[in-house]
Amino acid sequence: MSIFRTILNRIPRRVVLVSPFPGRRVAYSNDELLNGSSADMRVNASGGDIDFKLGPPTGQIWAVELCALTLVHNGSMKPQNFGALATPLAKGFQLIQVSDGVENVNCTIKNNKQLTNCFFAGIVGQGLGTGNVGYLDTPDFAFGPYKFDTPIVLVGNDNDKMIMRIRDNLSGLAAAPENTLEASIKYKRILE
Repeated sequence: MSIFRTILNRIPRRVVLVSPFPGRRVAYSNDELLNGSSADMRVNASGGDIDFKLGPPTGQIWAVELCALTLVHNGSMKPQNFGALATPLAKGFQLIQVSDGVENVNCTIKNNKQLTNCFFAGIVGQGLGTGNVGYLDTPDFAFGPYKFDTPIVLVGNDNDKMIMRIRDNLSGLAAAPENTLEASIKYKRILE
């Protein structure tokens, strides 16, 4: 286990960290989680899980502050369904942190209510579209962060990473070309 992760894991959760690495330079970055070279999560994973992932290369350490999710799906987003699909997801998708080879599931999402609670700070409301009533504030577009209590430290030498694991058929989101489902992480790259 990395010395940096050991130190951070010993800090009580109620302590607010100004910088996870005082006295070290950091570079802020924001990158998409990818499957190969694709960030498009509108895939059919009914035959097996599909992972979209991102982690530091060997020799780098990242402090992940948040994971952002963007969902664009024309139509009304009802709480019990996913996106504007007519049903919830059977298995859903998961936000996973991998540290020292151990997977930690941060959240599992099967419907819009769970999506809102995990990524949109519990924001719910009526849609603002013309004649289109939805569950999220804007019925056909949602963007929000999943914020971690303390920064998640990922060590490249340990092959640590963040994963969005698709466990269902999300290809129904691709009905219109402007629809999308993508995730990215905001992190600090720790510099020597």
